[in-house]
Amino acid sequence: EGEGAGGEGEGEGAPCGGCGAFQECIDGACVFVGVACDAFLDGSALGGFAEGAGNLSADFDFSYELRAQARLLDNVALQGVQAGVQMRVQVSSSAFDPVLFRFTDGAQCLEAQFNDDIDGAANRNSQIEFTSDGSEPQLIVSSFNGLGVGDYVLRTRPLLCGVETDSATTFNSCAPRVAVQGCDSNPCERDGAGALTGNFCCVSASCRVNFANVIVRLVDQGGICQ
Repeated sequence: EGEGAGGEGEGEGAPCGGCGAFQECIDGACVFVGVACDAFLDGSALGGFAEGAGNLSADFDFSYELRAQARLLDNVALQGVQAGVQMRVQVSSSAFDPVLFRFTDGAQCLEAQFNDDIDGAANRNSQIEFTSDGSEPQLIVSSFNGLGVGDYVLRTRPLLCGVETDSATTFNSCAPRVAVQGCDSNPCERDGAGALTGNFCCVSASCRVNFANVIVRLVDQGGICQ
């Protein structure tokens, strides 16, 4: 009886009768498998502190089924981010309501993250945050209804203490000091040889409040970091 029920399910395609493109029925569920990333286009990539302009077009972008919906989409590989770095990725557009996916870069290419709106009706753009494992995940830009076209901007930023820095230089200089001293202090910056540079990292909330809540590097006027 048990075999008969299983055979009937397989023969009629239940419960996986509706698997879409690049999906397979595994353990009774439709899942995306390794061939998904093989379908993504090559060549588009962004680094860990970058902004890239793109355009969704029905003439040039391919349709791929994500979340049971055929979508026009662009894919961009995130490259050059070290393992352990917390990342923020945003996509913004005035032409369509954007959505953002992150697909893993591994033996199986699987959807790891999705966001529709940053803040509901207040902010229809999309944002994800994650900790890098050192791989090169695919960032997928599409629209809420799958058919939206037009210009968009994809923005990547590394985070320190959950906060953006004003530049890649600030992040690279301050990250090692924050790792040692934590998020509640404003550590002195040191060069590659360990010598003080005369600058400090404005990390604490009370310091950042003067700089739009962004971590910056400042010249030490008090002589502590000299």
